Amino acid sequence: MTRGVLFDLYGVVMRVQTPEAIAAIERAAGFGGPELWEPYWAFRAPYDHGLQSARDYWARVAAESGRRIANLDAVIAAEVAGWSRSDDQMVGYVRELARRCPVGVLSDVPVEVIEMLERSQPWIAELPSVTLSARVGIGKPDARVFRLAVAGLGLAPGDVLFTDDRPGHVEAARSYGLRAVVFKGLAALRPVVNAHLSGLDVG
Repeated sequence: MTRGVLFDLYGVVMRVQTPEAIAAIERAAGFGGPELWEPYWAFRAPYDHGLQSARDYWARVAAESGRRIANLDAVIAAEVAGWSRSDDQMVGYVRELARRCPVGVLSDVPVEVIEMLERSQPWIAELPSVTLSARVGIGKPDARVFRLAVAGLGLAPGDVLFTDDRPGHVEAARSYGLRAVVFKGLAALRPVVNAHLSGLDVG
């Protein structure tokens, strides 16, 4: 029986924004705190799903905050840079695992971040299933995006283990029929993956 593994990127294989990265975005924007970050997250989905340009997204953030973005190009560049750090141990693990079984990634990321990943993380393109929201127009927790990711692996949903740092996305994956676990570090994940690949029911 062939089984596979599907990874979220940010918070699992790639690192989330650091305080320094957040500060760089705020400096470029000319303001920060809840005024910036509440609309930043509240109106993120259309941008992440490729349905809105970076400029239109940041215009929406500015409009909702009632503030003017000081340097839009610098904000976009700072945000992309903030998503550029990988967890090298996890990258090594994913690449090692890809030699044992079908492996894919599924992540909600805008076009600018995808372009950065294509330059800095060429290993992603080596995987049989790469499902990035801005390329397909939908993202988690939509069942259709899980369907696309699983199809790329050539497996049935029940033969795929998905890991994500967000419990809501894990529950959505389970609802579609995948086995899924919340990511809590490589030490916790490795034995779960080994059990899954050996045919045991996990997640």
